[in-house]
Amino acid sequence: MPSGDEDVVIAQRWLVVVARDRPRLYENLLESFRGNPLVAVIVDRREADADGAAAAPKDAAQVRRRRPLAPEQASTWQQLGFILVGREEGLAVYEAAGS
Repeated sequence: MPSGDEDVVIAQRWLVVVARDRPRLYENLLESFRGNPLVAVIVDRREADADGAAAAPKDAAQVRRRRPLAPEQASTWQQLGFILVGREEGLAVYEAAGS
């Protein structure tokens, strides 16, 4: 337990979001990070339109939650089929609930 004089280091946690149309990439990343508690690999749940772009949000709650990708993220998404997101400490309660 820290005495107050020590710096507490919290390890960065990561979320890898893989495009739905890249199942082999998803499996490879899942296998690569298996057993690493700092990394979670998930498939993008959003539905895509005919051009492969994410469909418009269905309700106001989705609009509030969805953040547009930065240009470099959009480029990575298109070229590589995944993005890497730093997971914020606030997600711990959500994860503990099993949602």
